[in-house]
Amino acid sequence: MRLFNLNEALRRSDRGVGMQYQGARRIQIRSIPDRPNELAYHEDRGDGTPLCGQPNKDWEGRPMHYAQVEAGDVTCERCAQILTEVRRAKVDTEAERERKAGEDAARAERVRKIRESGARLALPELDSSLKRGRDSRA
Repeated sequence: MRLFNLNEALRRSDRGVGMQYQGARRIQIRSIPDRPNELAYHEDRGDGTPLCGQPNKDWEGRPMHYAQVEAGDVTCERCAQILTEVRRAKVDTEAERERKAGEDAARAERVRKIRESGARLALPELDSSLKRGRDSRA
């Protein structure tokens, strides 16, 4: 489970703390797998690698390892940025879906009212769609 508060992350960023959030699955790149170091904690994308794609390279001649660690603060700003982008894209997609549903409902209501009154609305787009609907039923 990921606990993320974008507003808190942005406040921390404004204070110079950097964007951080709570992550349930974290990893850290370490030279000794069970010894924490000063490097960033990354979100585990699910396959044991960082969400941000940080490569695991030898450092100062020492081989490095991806070490899975307990839940806690994810301190990698790129992981936080990716997570924020993904969340914004989901919100935008949902808003677009709701807007489209609202348009469809409004269109259906206009069609219903036109059919009830028997009058034709002076909207060429709607008139042509009504005509196509009648032609397809014939």
